[in-house]
Amino acid sequence: MHSNVAPATSHLSQHHPDDERLAFLRCLLADRTWTPDALQRARLQQVLAALRTPGLAPLDEGLWTLLADETARYLDFRRQQSLERLLH
Repeated sequence: MHSNVAPATSHLSQHHPDDERLAFLRCLLADRTWTPDALQRARLQQVLAALRTPGLAPLDEGLWTLLADETARYLDFRRQQSLERLLH
């Protein structure tokens, strides 16, 4: 016997890697303790806008490199903050 009802899917099965990138980038830009220079922040906001808006021109290699570099800097910054808290 066949059913026309689609099987239930969990919210997690619809997970998309870009969702994590967007969430991380939003958190990075919202962190008031991390302050990249104004140009870098503006470029990261450009990346965020491009990733959020389907149909925009794809990011060029320079913006992907910027995103990777700034992500690495941010993660180093957070690790350093965590270590400093532990030392106090």
